[in-house]
Amino acid sequence: MGSKDIFSQEQMIQLKRNLAVKILGSRKWQPPLTTLERGLNGLKVEDVSIDTMATSSRYVFDCGPTTEPLVPPIYHSSTYKLKSVDDYLKILDQGGYIYSRLNNFTCDSVQAAINVIEGGKGTLVFNTGMSAISTALFCFLKSGDHIIICNPVYSGIYDMAVNMFPKFNIEVSFVQAGCSVEEYEKQIKPNTKMLYGETPCNPNMAILDLEEFGKLGKSKNILTMVDSTFAGPYLQPVIKYGIDISMHSCTKYLGGHSDLIAGSLTFSSVELWQTAIRYQTTLGASLINYVLYPGLESHPHHQIAKKQMKAFSGMMSVEVKGGLAGGRILAENLRIVQLAVSLGGVESLIQHPATMTHGPMLMSDEDRLSGGITNGMVRISIGIEDPDDLIADFKQALDKIPESLCAET
Repeated sequence: MGSKDIFSQEQMIQLKRNLAVKILGSRKWQPPLTTLERGLNGLKVEDVSIDTMATSSRYVFDCGPTTEPLVPPIYHSSTYKLKSVDDYLKILDQGGYIYSRLNNFTCDSVQAAINVIEGGKGTLVFNTGMSAISTALFCFLKSGDHIIICNPVYSGIYDMAVNMFPKFNIEVSFVQAGCSVEEYEKQIKPNTKMLYGETPCNPNMAILDLEEFGKLGKSKNILTMVDSTFAGPYLQPVIKYGIDISMHSCTKYLGGHSDLIAGSLTFSSVELWQTAIRYQTTLGASLINYVLYPGLESHPHHQIAKKQMKAFSGMMSVEVKGGLAGGRILAENLRIVQLAVSLGGVESLIQHPATMTHGPMLMSDEDRLSGGITNGMVRISIGIEDPDDLIADFKQALDKIPESLCAET
């Protein structure tokens, strides 16, 4: 028996009308209205000028079930509207957002995601990698303290250690990157407050034994901090090895597309995180002599890397015959691989440390060479291009290095 047998034609028409009214009367079929149009604490749209309408009209959804976006949005607002003056203190006590320098939902989303991958107790994100590093160093070091840093090290850290720390009476000692942890221990003084390392190291790919490094820090009650940018938290979960602070330039592998600048710090304890957040909110191929890649058995620290890294990342350093000139010719004649100083993106990049990031504007030749940064060394970040295309690109660029130049070295 069909509906025609139950309802008359007139009844069917009325049912359709009622259904249409119900559908069109639902919130979905009503245009959005601003708070002024709906009445804002007694203020109506006709009570204000068009200038005020243009600047103060806001749409607030407060009808129906609330949902959350599947992909967390990027919040651009610098400040947040409060419903009452009491909300300010409530938010500081209970959580929420007041001003984006203090925090916002976008940052919280990123911090939570990085922290769970890192296996930490709390993560903070920053506008740059150097901002993250400098915040940590000035947070946990004070006048009269001593820090031990690997050499080579990211150029910004080296500049800070050599040219800025003396102004704050912070003492610095350097150890060879890739050295045994015993070399760090030999440099420890009564006022040593932090041990700082990179692994894989920039730009020579030296590997630090994280487990032993963490044990040393714990046994001496000294903070340990590691820059793991060249590996990322997926390949190398630093915190699990007993390291206190894991640092990443999120511009690199964590970003992956060379379209953002950011940094992160992940902490092994909530107490360290709580200490740091206060500072954060206030501070605002044959022509190649050898290849340094942790995944190769020929790498001096291959076994350590194999023990602590799930894979060996896309970072490598290569010593090119021809010294400074040879390295420069290679870097400047590639067509697919781009000459740029960043790393960890989908595109392959190359840079020549001896003339760029660790060049004469920052380091003397003696200091550079003592850190293992040779004249012909180039640092390469491998992207996701076709491997055959990359090989062909390197070959054509290497072919441009004169044999006479290679013979000289």
